[in-house]
Amino acid sequence: MIIDDLKRLAKNSLGFSIGTLLSQAIGFFLLPIYTRYLTPADYGILSMAGVVTSILMIFLLFGQRGAIGRFYYDYHHDPDQLKDYLSTICLAVGLISLTACIIISLLGESIFSTIIPDVPFNPYLILAIWTALLGIPLNFAFILLQVRERSFTYSAINVAQVLVVTVLIIFFVVVLEEGALGSLKGQFFCSIIFLFVALFYLKKDIAITFDLNKFKESFRFGIPLIPHMLAGWITTLTDRLFLNLYCDLSIVGLYSLGYKFGSIMNIITTSINFAWAPFFMSKATTEGEKAKPSFSKITTYYMALIIFVGLGMVFFSKDVIHIMTVPAYYDSYQVVPFIVLAFILNGMYYMVVNQIFLLKKTKLLATITFSGAIFNVILNILLIPRYGMIGAAVATAITFLFTFIGVFIASNRLFPIKYEYARIGKIIVIGIVVYGISLVLPEYDIPGDIILKSLLILLYPVGLFIIRVFTDEEIKQGKEYATKTLNRIIKKTDS
Repeated sequence: MIIDDLKRLAKNSLGFSIGTLLSQAIGFFLLPIYTRYLTPADYGILSMAGVVTSILMIFLLFGQRGAIGRFYYDYHHDPDQLKDYLSTICLAVGLISLTACIIISLLGESIFSTIIPDVPFNPYLILAIWTALLGIPLNFAFILLQVRERSFTYSAINVAQVLVVTVLIIFFVVVLEEGALGSLKGQFFCSIIFLFVALFYLKKDIAITFDLNKFKESFRFGIPLIPHMLAGWITTLTDRLFLNLYCDLSIVGLYSLGYKFGSIMNIITTSINFAWAPFFMSKATTEGEKAKPSFSKITTYYMALIIFVGLGMVFFSKDVIHIMTVPAYYDSYQVVPFIVLAFILNGMYYMVVNQIFLLKKTKLLATITFSGAIFNVILNILLIPRYGMIGAAVATAITFLFTFIGVFIASNRLFPIKYEYARIGKIIVIGIVVYGISLVLPEYDIPGDIILKSLLILLYPVGLFIIRVFTDEEIKQGKEYATKTLNRIIKKTDS
């Protein structure tokens, strides 16, 4: 039943969301520190180092995080086969990645000094390189927790990691006053600590064994995910490179801060996808065609939710930035609406991309997403020189739309699902109307602005009920489930 599917998804989504949101909240605790102890140029250095860590992680993992997320369902019924598979992948990725990082550390200075001339290779980028390598085992631990739907354990480790890195960064940045270098040191030492956490979790799943056939099969699936993930990196991070090229590090810092606020939307949609992907895979592999009506309805509810959350992100971003930062960073709010829109579109992409993974058509996915990345580069070249960080944000949103449309067309040909287009259309229209109203509202001081926008955002759910997006039966089931849940809570409280 759909209510059971929603309960399962809600439980795991909540588990993943709690961890990621708490992690983000702890991360936001660093913003007042960053904006007071670091200059915008320092923040730009951190952003560039983050780019290096992100792109290296793509290549060092060889697409095997995605491969494990798919092949787990082929082997989980046989513990010995699963252990052979996981051992093979961990051993292969570990040895190849270690060798690659040694070579990059020895020979990379001449390359990086050309690509990122404003950031010294030693020590900044050296730390970024080895932070990426040390994070590989934790990536494997996280994907296993995800496919096993152990969302609260995943979140506990995630929150612990953020707490540790926060304490370390405060020590190096505030106490030792080491600036951007201190932040990178904190991330590096945290990665060492959680390397051992990951190995402790993985010890029951891996052994010293290697299966050549499993290696070939998994890498055949995973290698096309490198251009796919590289495309994601190009879309979400090369805007900083172009801003650095056409503007300066201060603009990169402003854009990065605004992007950080807008990416809260990405944290929410990604957390839901952590629950959605294993749910989709397990249900599609066991029920086949019978699962499609459930997928369709859940997509409708998901759209209603992420647009509501996105409106909240946009409405309150300016006030939050003014509260949490100093005047030098205030203009960063301008990019938030475009970044939120981009990640709403990316959230829609999450709902349709799993069909491609299910049928192991990763080459097709790589073709679509890499085409989107090339399109993004073209848009950045056209828009950033003229419009600066606004151009970068607009390019990101347009690219996510392009990629979503391509993946939607492909996935619906491979594994057709009859989505509720009329209801989804109504949801989008209400969202656009509410956002349009916000553009013509007068500006007040921060308390007044928050009150007015809090009232405005309530128009969204009201509008959904006015135009009858939800059926009477759905409303009835929702009320019954809410009543049962409330009664259970009251009984537990009384006891």
